[in-house]
Amino acid sequence: MSHGIQSHSLLIGGREGRHRIPIGMLLVFLLIASTESNPQNFNPPYPRLGVFTFSGLTYASLDILKDFDVISMPPDNEMARQYKVQNPNVILFANATLINTYKSVSVHPEPWYLHDYTGKRFELWEDSWIMNISSYCQKVDQGDGLGPVTFLDWVMNWLKKNVDWNYYDGDFHDWWWISLLSNQMQTVDFNNNGIADKDEWGGVDSVLAVWQQGLANYHAREYQIPGLKYVVVNGMATGFWPNINGAMFEDWPLLSGPFNYWISRYTDEFLNTKEPRIMIFDASHRFAYIYGPVVTPYKNNYRSVRFGLASCLLMSGYFYVDEGGQLGHHGNVHIYDEFEAKGKLGYPKTDPIKISGKLLSSTPYASGVWVRFFDNGVSIVNATGIPQTITASELAVIDPLGGSRYYRFQGGQDPNFNNGQELTNSNPITLWGDAQIANWASPEVMGDGCMLFRTKKVLVTPIIVDNHVNNQTSPGSDPVGYTGGWVLSSEGQKFYAFYTQRNYGAFQPDGFAWSPPGQGENIAAYVPTIGLNGYYEVYEWHGYLGTAPNDYPLALDAPVKITSTRGDTSFTINQTRNFGQWNSLGIFPFNKGNTGKVVISNKTNGIVISDAVKFVYRGSLGGLDTTPPAPPQGVSVKRLN
Repeated sequence: MSHGIQSHSLLIGGREGRHRIPIGMLLVFLLIASTESNPQNFNPPYPRLGVFTFSGLTYASLDILKDFDVISMPPDNEMARQYKVQNPNVILFANATLINTYKSVSVHPEPWYLHDYTGKRFELWEDSWIMNISSYCQKVDQGDGLGPVTFLDWVMNWLKKNVDWNYYDGDFHDWWWISLLSNQMQTVDFNNNGIADKDEWGGVDSVLAVWQQGLANYHAREYQIPGLKYVVVNGMATGFWPNINGAMFEDWPLLSGPFNYWISRYTDEFLNTKEPRIMIFDASHRFAYIYGPVVTPYKNNYRSVRFGLASCLLMSGYFYVDEGGQLGHHGNVHIYDEFEAKGKLGYPKTDPIKISGKLLSSTPYASGVWVRFFDNGVSIVNATGIPQTITASELAVIDPLGGSRYYRFQGGQDPNFNNGQELTNSNPITLWGDAQIANWASPEVMGDGCMLFRTKKVLVTPIIVDNHVNNQTSPGSDPVGYTGGWVLSSEGQKFYAFYTQRNYGAFQPDGFAWSPPGQGENIAAYVPTIGLNGYYEVYEWHGYLGTAPNDYPLALDAPVKITSTRGDTSFTINQTRNFGQWNSLGIFPFNKGNTGKVVISNKTNGIVISDAVKFVYRGSLGGLDTTPPAPPQGVSVKRLN
């Protein structure tokens, strides 16, 4: 083909008819098909956001996840109702059951656990065991009114009874395995007769067939539950996709294989998954943190965010990024400037296109430089394993919208990269690349990516300064600094935190801080890292100490001082009301850097709460008029009869 395109393709349906998708580039994180029968939007514009989390149940989570299209979280019917009230189109999954393992929060009859031929359970993860989901599972009467039932019978009843499917749309399965481990296949005893099934049934193929039939029966019964529409799993399911709607690809790229390897793995999913196809793309900082140049704190690695999002945009995916298993465990959701682009690229205009002529690293896992054009821009991924430079001419010759210009967006978190400049031949974009030994025999590709827009855009996500570096404090900024006798605590309500477990190790030891009244000796200083000069609206968030607002005497006049380019502005706030919300303190001009700040002190007569402060970009310093007009002169009011 001409213009440096290398392509083998497959026809699939799209917004404007059929499109060709390169078979070698079936990056199917998500294919969402519009349906007339379901009011939910399964074809939102790009980029798309989705999240799997073990948290998400705090009051502040409603604010933190308000822009996400898909949310998978532990079951909580009241929280699900509130998410739906806030956004009726959000697709909610309940992390309700672990299909292969069941945590010890529930103690089950021993015959329901899967055993080896010696009668020993299969433990997988921290006091979790594989359950016997096969037809050989023994029925047990627990005296709960269900009568003699298998584990599968019990789970289906639990789902019907405990999850409100008026709010939840589907069930999500963590620890989902298409097969038992090889050593388990050798020793498993489904029918509990003391004989290894592979010996009794003539080999491991028969064992695998029993396991996979159990999975198929499980999912078939899920779909029979009124209101449960979709099933998504965390795992690879080659040959099993017709039984489910999709999967989450966890800790990408660490657990998904080398770049060109996981591309081929998704071909099976693309062709066979039940519609609508729902794929959640969990990019992880862990891969870059362990094998790439170390960035501390890990959430400030903007390159790993770009690499993941741009790769996801090569096809249709619900994207998010978290800390990864060795840096935490699906507890935090960090928000990046790139997330402000949600929906702003529009819809795809081309297939993923591989630009020819680019050198590759010597590793067999090197793939190439890939681009995909959209209504309003382009996504570019460097998966060559070495640095690459891309010029405007290289894009122009393959862009179906001729005559386009391409701009980086102007952002605040990584302003040197997201600088708002136009891509030209004399001002190209350079994307980092490297290859390192990780989980595979040959070096795996680490790279970079970016979004370019056809028009100039400013995308600055709100800057949040919170109580700890690893909770909701925004990437690029430090947490609040305390002077004096502040008490760090989680013994309160409606504070700004994402974690359900309020003491989640080193990642969020406390949700807020409080100070007794005094003479101003206790100071909380919120210093944001401003990446773009401009006017910012400043907000304050506070909850309350105790279990009810009146448990403790809170400050009626907590002193606040805001330092901006205007100088210092001082006033007080009433912390006895407006709990659990962003309370505006006004719009102020801030210069790039760390010269601006918000200071709260205890020079008052009540307990002062120090939780989170937010800075929301409202416009450039020359483009926002915050001075009220002079009052009119010589104006009278006359009643008209």
